[in-house]
Amino acid sequence: VWTDHKNLEVLQTLRRLSPKHVRWAQYVWWFRFQLKYVPGKKNFLANALSRLPQYNSKQEEVVQAIMPPYRQAAARVVPHTVASGLEHELRTALQDDPWLRDNPGLLTKRGGLAWQGDKLYIPQALRQGVLQHCHNTKQAGHFGFLKTLHLARR
Repeated sequence: VWTDHKNLEVLQTLRRLSPKHVRWAQYVWWFRFQLKYVPGKKNFLANALSRLPQYNSKQEEVVQAIMPPYRQAAARVVPHTVASGLEHELRTALQDDPWLRDNPGLLTKRGGLAWQGDKLYIPQALRQGVLQHCHNTKQAGHFGFLKTLHLARR
């Protein structure tokens, strides 16, 4: 087998292997093959398969034909703004939020929303819904607890 991964060839000659490498070597041993290192520039097939596809300028032309540049810019901005339905819910919940009522000077109100610096304040009543949204949407990727929390904090 020709490979452009030099470490695979070196792995065969090592005297001390980690337990992980021993398990891997025992599994691969059953296939009875020899590895030969060939640099990527000479091993065209392996090099092509291990590389990312090259950027195709025609793809950009298609995107521009489908969506004018001003709409592309708007599409890039939209994920970083508060969704209009959520914004309405936030404004309503802020009016009834007991914490905000008890601590009026700690947050700044801009655009009908409460902010602490550049972070949006989410009332307790909406926090679970916001976390579920950050976890379940296609854009979020259905991550685990820590990544979802990190996404919500952003």
